[in-house]
Amino acid sequence: MIFLIWFFVSVVLGCVVNPNINRINIIIPAFLFYISIGIYRLKNLAPQIFKLVLFLYIFLFICFSYNYFFIYPKTIGPVFFESLDKAIQYAINNTPPNETITITDRNINMPYIYVLFYGKVDPRSYYNTVTYYNPGGEFQWVRSFGRFFFGEQDVNDFRGETYVLHNSERGYFGNTDYVVQRYKYYSVAIKK
Repeated sequence: MIFLIWFFVSVVLGCVVNPNINRINIIIPAFLFYISIGIYRLKNLAPQIFKLVLFLYIFLFICFSYNYFFIYPKTIGPVFFESLDKAIQYAINNTPPNETITITDRNINMPYIYVLFYGKVDPRSYYNTVTYYNPGGEFQWVRSFGRFFFGEQDVNDFRGETYVLHNSERGYFGNTDYVVQRYKYYSVAIKK
């Protein structure tokens, strides 16, 4: 009972008297006392609480695992441009060195970065041959470097040798002039 009076008086004094950071120390012993009483009374309920917490943990872990291994991979693939690496490497390996490769940017943000990485392009070659859509801009958009060209293409502009494009653009290459290699989200169209 004395701790209850002490706690009540401490709270009232804390509200009435000008605040001092050290006055919080007056409340701490009573607070710890009531916490310890609460823990002592929960001791009898501990096995049931432990079982409930364990069940919830296992249930939530199963839900997380199912989502992570079955649902998440289907939704995250397009965000990280899954299969673009295979398409770029296929285009580089199956296009003669003197022919151009165009990467459309309709569904790829800054595709030149992926060509530099997956194509293992020499930085000096990139630096010496790069052209920009907006030279001197704060964020320069690469138009081309070496044999690689970038940009959103119109159906009438498809006159080159090789194209790396999103699968939604494959309809442009339905004719027999191109052989299309399809990957999960991206395709490569190579002129026959």
